[in-house]
Amino acid sequence: MTSNDIKISTWKKPPSIEESNNSTLPAWNDFTSHKPSHIASFAQPSSAESSPRSKLEIRIQPFIPTTSKKREFAEIIDLTIDDDDSEPPEPIERKKSRSSSHSTDNSIEARTKQPEIAKKASSKPVLKLGGLRTKEKHPHSHSSNPKDSFRQSIPTVIVPPPQPSPKERRRIFINNLSMLNGVSIVNTIDDTSPPLDFQFITENILRDGVQQVSEDFMIGCKCRKDNGRHMGCEYLSCQCLDDSVNSEGKKQFPYSQAKFNTACLRDAFIKGRNHIYECNSRCNCDSNCKNRVVQHGRVVRLEIFKTTNRGWGLRCTQDLKKGQFIDNYRGEIITHEEANRRGETRTSDQNIYLMGLDKFTEEDGGSQYVCDGMHLGGPTRFINHSCDPNCAIYTVSYNHSDINVYDLAFFATEPIAAGTELTFNYVDDDKTDIITDEKADEMQRENGYRPAPCLCGSIRCRGYFFT
Repeated sequence: MTSNDIKISTWKKPPSIEESNNSTLPAWNDFTSHKPSHIASFAQPSSAESSPRSKLEIRIQPFIPTTSKKREFAEIIDLTIDDDDSEPPEPIERKKSRSSSHSTDNSIEARTKQPEIAKKASSKPVLKLGGLRTKEKHPHSHSSNPKDSFRQSIPTVIVPPPQPSPKERRRIFINNLSMLNGVSIVNTIDDTSPPLDFQFITENILRDGVQQVSEDFMIGCKCRKDNGRHMGCEYLSCQCLDDSVNSEGKKQFPYSQAKFNTACLRDAFIKGRNHIYECNSRCNCDSNCKNRVVQHGRVVRLEIFKTTNRGWGLRCTQDLKKGQFIDNYRGEIITHEEANRRGETRTSDQNIYLMGLDKFTEEDGGSQYVCDGMHLGGPTRFINHSCDPNCAIYTVSYNHSDINVYDLAFFATEPIAAGTELTFNYVDDDKTDIITDEKADEMQRENGYRPAPCLCGSIRCRGYFFT
């Protein structure tokens, strides 16, 4: 506040006690009136101050003593609006004058009346006494001294923000989904929406402790672009196929047919679940090479939909061929220690979306990381389990030197008609025995947990999974 912000007029000597009884004194309301005053004016402070303050009209009023000693002094009251506080101060008590019984509108009660402040549910402005030391009034204080009249504190109540309506939740999720091409959502069961704490991503996110091998160590093939009817590499000369072997241990292209947009995974890889190596940025072949499929991303249209008894699911809106690539499983790549920490903090009603990158054994230096798709991921996060699935996950690499960070790709293991729900086996073991209710009870007594009941409805349903 600068000197230009205050205008002080000449102070006049206050009237005596006798004169005050015969003259009309201004009410206390005038002391805190927001009306323009000719006595003093506090202007709006500059923007350099840390918090905004509203402009108030402040008056300097001589105080009339009620004792025999006639002391002449002025009392200045600084009234500031503070939106951070939530309660106005109590009125400042003053001793009554002997002549108060003979006055009506000019009574001490009228002069000590505090201005009313509009109260709102969200925020209430409060008047503070600037320049005075204030303290919180003890709730059990019985002091009769007027100087002990301070603001009484009230406990702060934290009100949670209102939850969005079902319509607003749908709008938020659809806006989140709009970053993906060719993915829609439909719900004909109820008015619920997928969780709003989930965010779609198009690439995996590497968290602390995860190290990916640099592309400087990536080795590419020397194949000519016109090889194989201008479809790129040939399996006899392509170095990328040195580690790509089928279920019989023979060197073979993992994909059949022509070009990436129509290529399908061969039966030998569908059955064998062998690791797939695609050509990379160091290879001499071009982007239309038939050994480049997963790296081009999803080319089919998908739909997230609400199931009758298994939450949200995923289906394709077009026919799929056997071995056709669907999409990758995306998420956060984290260490096993971080995965354990997250598992300990999850509640019993939360699903698990952890996928272990364990294609290579620990003896080989692999199996160090986990992919978590709970809060960040792609549409394949919504694929449900089935004991008789029509999809499966296959591991795909582009860098032969990195056995810890690679893609998890979904392929159709059989022809799938449009509108059919996509499913895969969460256990990823076809040899798992059927678990009856009696077996589930026994496992709960022995291990302290009960396996999750399966709701796939397949004739091959094993009853429970996550054994």
